[in-house]
Amino acid sequence: MEGRLTNLRTLFVGESPSLTSLSLSIKHLTALENLIIVDCEELSLTDKEENQDLKLSLQLLMIGKLPKLEVLPQWLQASANTLQHLSLSSMRLLSRSVSKMEHH
Repeated sequence: MEGRLTNLRTLFVGESPSLTSLSLSIKHLTALENLIIVDCEELSLTDKEENQDLKLSLQLLMIGKLPKLEVLPQWLQASANTLQHLSLSSMRLLSRSVSKMEHH
């Protein structure tokens, strides 16, 4: 696992307009507790092929200005017992999805 930053506890990804996905190597960040992703216009967190086997134990997740995000990623369920703070901001498509759910 040399060079995989397995002890990294906080990852900030921001202002990366051409980033389309998080690398497969994020699954090796087993100590990751804080994940902050903001202002990444092309980023999709719901790519099932790349992220389905993520086993993160996040305590804090902050997501903002991700226009392509329509639903919370499935891999977030792996952090259901450890997540203490969740912040979503400027989520145009996601807020429409939540609004539709509230009306059903």
